[in-house]
Amino acid sequence: MKIHIRLMALLVCLAVSGPAISGWVQYATGEGFTWFYEEPFLRREGQLRSFWIVKSLAAPDDKGASSYRYLVQFDCAKSRYRYLSERATKDPMGEGKILSFDDTFTAWTEASPSGLMGHLKTHACRPT
Repeated sequence: MKIHIRLMALLVCLAVSGPAISGWVQYATGEGFTWFYEEPFLRREGQLRSFWIVKSLAAPDDKGASSYRYLVQFDCAKSRYRYLSERATKDPMGEGKILSFDDTFTAWTEASPSGLMGHLKTHACRPT
């Protein structure tokens, strides 16, 4: 009986925790989309921090993409960010067939403290 109760408790925890189990943490929602960042895969190089974020759509867009996956880099010393890579994917959460990609680095942009990227910068640049 104790094993069944423990198994049920584990299943409930897995069901409730959702994307965080696989390393994805939800950080914002909007009309028709949800943003996630990948918690355990933060890469550090001096004052630079890089990790993946995903914009998961409620319904596929006109390109057939259900999500967009971005590799974003933050410069903690200068409070700015840029995109290093973008992938449009057929399935949610940046999975499935890649419909388009762009590996052109964007220009640096200020991470406004009150915006979504400011929130992510706070997360990325916190001390270890």
